[in-house]
Amino acid sequence: MIAVLTTVTAITLGCSSGNNSTTEPKGTGTDRGSTDTTDSSADGRVNGPLKLRLDRIDVGLESPIAAVQTPKGNGLVVAERGGTVRVLDLSGSTPKLSDPVIDISVDTSTDAERGLLGIAFNPSADRLLLSYTNRDGNTRLKSYGASWTGSSSSDVGTLKVEQDSGVVLLEVRQPYANHNGGHIELGPDGMLYMGLGDGGAAGDPHGNGQNTSTLLGKMLRLNPDATDRSDVVPDDNPFERTAGTAHEIWSIGLRNPWGFSFDPTSGDLWIADVGQDTFEEINRVAKADDWGRGANFGWSLYEGLEPFEGSGGSSPDVDSDDLVKPVFVYRHDPGCSVTGGVVYRGDKIGGLVGHYLYSDYCDGTMRSLSGPDNGDVADGGSLTSTDLGISTDQVAGFATGSDGEVYVISLRDGLMRISEGQ
Repeated sequence: MIAVLTTVTAITLGCSSGNNSTTEPKGTGTDRGSTDTTDSSADGRVNGPLKLRLDRIDVGLESPIAAVQTPKGNGLVVAERGGTVRVLDLSGSTPKLSDPVIDISVDTSTDAERGLLGIAFNPSADRLLLSYTNRDGNTRLKSYGASWTGSSSSDVGTLKVEQDSGVVLLEVRQPYANHNGGHIELGPDGMLYMGLGDGGAAGDPHGNGQNTSTLLGKMLRLNPDATDRSDVVPDDNPFERTAGTAHEIWSIGLRNPWGFSFDPTSGDLWIADVGQDTFEEINRVAKADDWGRGANFGWSLYEGLEPFEGSGGSSPDVDSDDLVKPVFVYRHDPGCSVTGGVVYRGDKIGGLVGHYLYSDYCDGTMRSLSGPDNGDVADGGSLTSTDLGISTDQVAGFATGSDGEVYVISLRDGLMRISEGQ
């Protein structure tokens, strides 16, 4: 069943501060780059009389939090936060949802911001990778043998997961129940990217963001074909294999990356990073720059474009010119926790092509970032944020179908497709 949904409320996940403080970050500002931070409301209109709606895929999903395309046909493999994975067949006139193909709920904690948080396949789709919080509160990346059966390339087919084959590729101790990150994504280079938050509480009390001896507060780059821990680190990762350095690290200085994706056309990597008490930020690193290889995104030296003071760890001597500057920053109220999205490259909504779509968990409004003159973000230049006039509750992520159309993932309202017309 597909229904039109246009509900608005506000609640918090992937939280900003971990406390109730509204203290402004200290410092007098910086010239970290020119960024348009003003939302231009268009009442659902983008580049003319474009009207959008959310079509709810009403199939009974329970707290979906992440989804990935099926390797063939038009479908999604959906992770439910409690620890189950289901296949959603979108190829026919009526969506069909499978029974769970794997259930790890007995090993999954859903306390605070925990749960089954990320899902991906290796390039050949014979390994299913799940990122989740185990019962000890630690982040765990586990790989399972998988196989698909189907009659044709247009058939979504049936997914079989060998649950007993599961191998732990990575386990990271989490000191707190928030800022765990957990999103995983297969990159254009065939490697698995994994975002981890700084470990939680507020203000990065352990200084993890800038500490290369820990995986917390980092983007990791891993081998998705690995079947044991000894083979999980690619040989060409940027940090030297020396004592005291975590070799899984691809880039550093992230607070809580809640959703990242690769533009299927330009190859650029977009990372939404949840802020502290004042700013939310969106970062972009180009394919030409190796998707941020060895980059430093600045936390906890900076929150958004402003210097941040208060980290419990030592402050390294870092030149601000060497930091990756956010391409877009916005202040809190009504938003407070950015949810990263995708660049729209579908065929059905011409006015959105080339726009980066994102939301905020606390206000649920769908917005787009566009380039100059409402153009493609891949063209560079300053970015403008536009309210798309559609919203829902508890936006946890976005997914792209095999046809390029975009789905919004809500913990409360399930899965919704962004469509044109009202």
